[in-house]
Amino acid sequence: MMKIKTNPALAAAFYFILTWTGFPIAGLAVSHLRHISFAAAAFTPYMISIFAFGSIISAVQMYFRTKNSNK
Repeated sequence: MMKIKTNPALAAAFYFILTWTGFPIAGLAVSHLRHISFAAAAFTPYMISIFAFGSIISAVQMYFRTKNSNK
């Protein structure tokens, strides 16, 4: 964990991956709410775009937060 706190690139990669781990959970929740299959829920353009933008935003934020905290 100390490497993640000190290395901006590693922190960005960690939060990018952490965001995408929620993707199957969200797909499962949507499939239960809409009574559709997991594949139909997870691979809608809406779900993919939300997680793509969210993961990029979180990675960039953590990169700059870690980079600025090491100064």
